[in-house]
Amino acid sequence: MFRGANRLLLGALLGLSFGGSVAWSQESQIQQQSWPPQPATQQDRQPTADHNEAESGPSASGQTIGDEHAGHGYESSSGKDWSKIFIDHLPDWFVALFTFVLSVFTALLWLSTRKLWKAGEQQISVAKSAAEAAKLSADILPKLERAFVTSNEVRIEERRKDGVITSWVLRPVIENSGNTPTKDLRYSTSGVWGPVSDDYPGVVLPTREDNPERGYQAGLISTTLPRLVLGARAKVTMGWIELTIDDLKHMKTNPTRAFICGSIHYLDVFSKDTEHITKFCYVIRVEELPSGDLQPAYSHGSYWNSADEECEAEDREYRAAVAEAFRKGGMAVPIGFFWPLPD
Repeated sequence: MFRGANRLLLGALLGLSFGGSVAWSQESQIQQQSWPPQPATQQDRQPTADHNEAESGPSASGQTIGDEHAGHGYESSSGKDWSKIFIDHLPDWFVALFTFVLSVFTALLWLSTRKLWKAGEQQISVAKSAAEAAKLSADILPKLERAFVTSNEVRIEERRKDGVITSWVLRPVIENSGNTPTKDLRYSTSGVWGPVSDDYPGVVLPTREDNPERGYQAGLISTTLPRLVLGARAKVTMGWIELTIDDLKHMKTNPTRAFICGSIHYLDVFSKDTEHITKFCYVIRVEELPSGDLQPAYSHGSYWNSADEECEAEDREYRAAVAEAFRKGGMAVPIGFFWPLPD
């Protein structure tokens, strides 16, 4: 479009130049014809003999000649054809043509400018959308790709002697379900099996399982916490508890306290300061098969299965339930009940 417009403009400029030259030529002729007559000298004013004879000649003949010339002049004036008119007004035609070409070029230029303006607005809109998408992606990327440690499985391994099962080893499985590895992962696990204690008669606690964070904080104090790096989509077992057939029989007939809990603290590759926390707790129970044989089973506990902000909310809920249990039992919460966590 711009190439065609440039050609039109070039043609218009050439036409204007040609028209200007013609107009200048016509104007020169008009100026020559319109020069004022020169004043006659004294000699020119004196009549000559020939002039006198011409004046004394017959007037009829002179009149006839004058009429003849007048007749020819009338025919020449009325017989002008269209080419003569066109040539006489050629500058005007060129001016009109140039004005038309200039108008067309201006219209094309306006259309092109309008399209460029719209294209520029679209590019600005696209650039803004891309910037917003990039910012949103930068904000969402750590949440989607960061390491996220969970535990939803316990492996139960049979131990045999002479082909007979003698015990079972239960190991909780820890998984990093994120797409990046963990950093500075430290953990604490505890496996407990034994009779239900009655340290606070008349007080029914909300759960028999201890808060695994207590073991983690105690490990920090004693600097005995193990460390590891858990890769993306990787799994590892952490902690264990072993139960024999006699243990299962005792658990079936007596109130027993058996669980595996753990607390995991770690960083991700996107943040150096934000520490993530994952807690897990499995309650161990006994299942009797149709054959009468016993085997261990597990389920998530009513507390201590949470991550990050959920851990704080769960801890507040647990403390409120403990305070209510002691209130109903007619006692105050003993000092140091939550140690090493603050009361």
